[in-house]
Amino acid sequence: ASNDKELADNPPGDGIYDDYDGFRIRNDGSPVSALLKAYADRFADPAVSESAKDVLSSTRVTLLDPSKDRDVKGFYRVRARAVPVGKKVKDAWLHIDGKKSNLLQFNREQNVYRFNLDTNVIEDGSRLALKAVFTFDDGTSMETDEHIVTVANTVSYSELLSYDFADSDNGAVSLGAYQADLKSIKHSKLNGGMLAVEAELPGINEWEELKVKFVPLAGAADSAKIAFTVYLRKDLAKASETKSKPEDKLPGFQHYVAFEPGWVKTGIRENNLALADAEVVKLDDGNEYYKQTLEIEYFQNPSYIGVCICPTFGYVSYKGPVYIDDVVFFKKD
Repeated sequence: ASNDKELADNPPGDGIYDDYDGFRIRNDGSPVSALLKAYADRFADPAVSESAKDVLSSTRVTLLDPSKDRDVKGFYRVRARAVPVGKKVKDAWLHIDGKKSNLLQFNREQNVYRFNLDTNVIEDGSRLALKAVFTFDDGTSMETDEHIVTVANTVSYSELLSYDFADSDNGAVSLGAYQADLKSIKHSKLNGGMLAVEAELPGINEWEELKVKFVPLAGAADSAKIAFTVYLRKDLAKASETKSKPEDKLPGFQHYVAFEPGWVKTGIRENNLALADAEVVKLDDGNEYYKQTLEIEYFQNPSYIGVCICPTFGYVSYKGPVYIDDVVFFKKD
């Protein structure tokens, strides 16, 4: 009851239904909402408003990645798009810190211009102002908005917050499941304390997901990495004999996390593990368990208020407890 009151006093997100797929568009004056409004005006009224004419009849260029200031590492793919009206794109160049740098290559399948920026040859901590400049066949040019990327290839972390579930469930609540059944979440004394997620996975789908939510979560806004361990009782888990996807290591595990607000999916397919390759350990109940410990890095976001840990399986049938233990959040030094 106290947890229910805490959630009532601190509602998750922005009060809008959770954005599970990450594709929410709000009427907030953004370029996307303005474009949709303009098209709605066109179809609703033959006498299109002046604002709609401006949006629909003008050439537009957009920097897709990065779409905001952010950290980058390794090979970072810069992407930009042009919507030319009455003309054709001649070329597009990446500009770094105001200087013409690299030719953007056109990818027909995605209809974008892109370049792989090798940040490994750039000093860590460097801040680069990126924009794309398009030139058209009529001799005109147009540039995108500019965003700052910070090179962060070598990152060290220190512990910010940890849940070992020694004495409680630490406020974990069910957010339900997808193509599975999450029956309950409770504290377990097994192995010195863990979170027991009672679940039923049919094992017939490529994506069967459980959702365990920690909101509100103090420190989420300051974190940049999460680690946690998932246990699955070996004698209750069965790999499908008829369905598989070896390229995605299925039958197996594909756990990830999602941050609130906005259901920001993080770590998708980064830690896929085939059931046959999982570590097997014996816990203090005498049973053998499949074990996977994950570490997922992400970019700190001051708007984060919590996280949902999503144990996700593919083509693995299972009926019993899925245990989550040692959830640790780290901050970037």
